[in-house]
Amino acid sequence: MLCQRMIESRVVMVDRVTRPPANVPDFLAQAAEVPVLVFKWLLEHHGLRIAAVRERLATRLATPGDLRLLNLPEDDVGALLDIDAVSCDSMNRPLVATRPAALTEDHCHINEIR
Repeated sequence: MLCQRMIESRVVMVDRVTRPPANVPDFLAQAAEVPVLVFKWLLEHHGLRIAAVRERLATRLATPGDLRLLNLPEDDVGALLDIDAVSCDSMNRPLVATRPAALTEDHCHINEIR
């Protein structure tokens, strides 16, 4: 599933979200229905608590596809932060995998789990 994350009406991140179907069979199918606080939704609707998140960070230049999704000009040479993340429960079972690609010029990545 592909989600666009916005700040002040500007797309700043494109997030690809996947999950193992057996863990959450009714995961929302439409990007517009995906809650911003996915971990909270998993806990409230399925009793699934995220215990660990493993992230791999890398930077790269935006592809033409990225530029379209981020509503940027085709000739833009923007850097993106790629975040490959797998969120697991206390038994180390993967619950959610995400791959955001975020603009870095005016924003930073903060990961906080409570």
